[in-house]
Amino acid sequence: MSPPDHAAEPLHLAARRVARGAAILAASQILARAIGMGFTLALAHLLPIEAFGTWNLALSALVLAGLLQDAGLSRSVVKEVARNPASAAAWIGRLLPLKLGLGLLAAPLLPLLAWAAGYGAEVVLVIAVIGLALPAANLWLLLENAGQGLHAIRALARGALATAALQTLCGLLAAWLSGGALPAIAAGFVLAGLLNLALLWRWVGRLAGPLRWQWAPGFAWRVLRDSLPYLGVALAAAALGRMEMLLLGLLAGEAEVALFTAGFKLFEAALFLVHAVQIALNPTLARLIQADRPGFARWFGWQMSLPAALLLPAAALALPVSGLLIHLLYPAGYGMAVGSLALLAMALPVVALQLLANGALVLTDRQGLVLLLQGGVVAAQIGLNLWLIPRLGAGGAALALAGSQALGAGLGLWLVRRLLLPGWGALAPVLRVLAVQAAAIGLGLATALLLRHSGMAVAVAALAWAAGLATIRFRLLPPEAISERR
Repeated sequence: MSPPDHAAEPLHLAARRVARGAAILAASQILARAIGMGFTLALAHLLPIEAFGTWNLALSALVLAGLLQDAGLSRSVVKEVARNPASAAAWIGRLLPLKLGLGLLAAPLLPLLAWAAGYGAEVVLVIAVIGLALPAANLWLLLENAGQGLHAIRALARGALATAALQTLCGLLAAWLSGGALPAIAAGFVLAGLLNLALLWRWVGRLAGPLRWQWAPGFAWRVLRDSLPYLGVALAAAALGRMEMLLLGLLAGEAEVALFTAGFKLFEAALFLVHAVQIALNPTLARLIQADRPGFARWFGWQMSLPAALLLPAAALALPVSGLLIHLLYPAGYGMAVGSLALLAMALPVVALQLLANGALVLTDRQGLVLLLQGGVVAAQIGLNLWLIPRLGAGGAALALAGSQALGAGLGLWLVRRLLLPGWGALAPVLRVLAVQAAAIGLGLATALLLRHSGMAVAVAALAWAAGLATIRFRLLPPEAISERR
């Protein structure tokens, strides 16, 4: 089967394709996250709280190592395959030896680094076992990124479900057979990675054409050199939550890691919906950035208005919803996780703004600026964690995540405005929804002061929010006709 080519697709059809693709990916991610969440909850109930923290600390190390071994290649693959779908099989074949070599190098380095950082023997052992999954994970990531560039929505959806199902099945089976031994659960993850790689190889190969290993060191070195600046973007995405867990393990102990993880897993499930939308948008945005900047401005303004409209609801609902979820899903010892989850829930729209803005920047050729931006965000994240974790534990880690992402969202919007947008008017949809929420907050506060009734104040603010969005004709679906310019 030939790779899909959307280069000449009418924009009204692109809008429908994006909406359909986002719906399919969102559905698959919801189900995959539900499966993964079931595994997490099972471990939370099976393991002591410190062991649960150790497991999630090791998973965080694996995720960060996986992105480091990728060396930014994923972003290059998505961009180049989206621009030229016919190149997918060639890109995969030429990068397979490089990706495997990086994975084989990273696997033994990961436990050595954990030992040097001062983690305990049990943590280092679990990291050493789970690190064996890195070579297969690096190859799997290459195939997934090619699928994103090909807009292979169904293959990506199946891949997400297969990953969650295999990890859960192998992990729970290992936990049952070993009586909850963490190294055995880690070995189950390694087996799941190998099985998942075989499945994705078959699915992506059907779309891109036969996948053959090609020894092309010159090509691989050139792509690696050009991709390294994208490593900042990948690290910033992977560091979200994982950096907090690693630093909590060093500065506050495994129990605080467990409390933060309890909230972060729920937060991460919601965040995957943002990733699903971004993946569905990539092919259209790449095309618009190259050939239709006014059209890109309209799409960008629309996509950024979606999370911006949720700032007020997130702030209002965070604490009661967080308390309900933690007490329903986790054992009694996790009650202290409510505060960190509430802080993360309030930050969710801000994190979405940061991810969408930087997703657009990645599709440009300004790798140096993107690297500088993400380096600043990660530095702020580490600094805030080092300051707040010793004082507030898991709550401090949640505050550090929120603060660094707010900085990243502001800088990302500013850079998109400077590089890709004709003026601030392109962000009018975002500014309108922010004005609506400011007015809703003002009316709610005025009602609270005048009537001394908090319930009435919340109701007034909610009605003002809904009426305001209706007044400005806020739209959930993408623009069907962006620009007549070709």
